[in-house]
Formats: sequence, structure tokens, C-alpha cells
Amino acid sequence: MLREIDFNLWVVEKPFKYFGLEVGTRMTIGRLIDGNRASRFHSAT
Repeated sequence: MLREIDFNLWVVEKPFKYFGLEVGTRMTIGRLIDGNRASRFHSAT
């Protein structure tokens, strides 16, 4: 589920198992506004 953590900044967190070890995963999504243009970025871990 997408969760807003600040203005134009969201995070998605999911449980993830790797060889039986709970490591989880997270994706951060943001939007940068420059005048009339908007850029989006994401970072997956």
C-alpha cells in the first residue's frame, strides 16, 4: 500500500523472505516540481 510520508513523498513497504530470513523490501517515490514540470523518482531497496 502506498503511504504518504510527506508532501510529494511516498513509501511502499512489503514483507519479503530470503532463504527463510525476513528482510523486507521498501520503495520510495517522490515528485520534484520545477516550474511547470514535474519529475518523479523512485528508490527500491
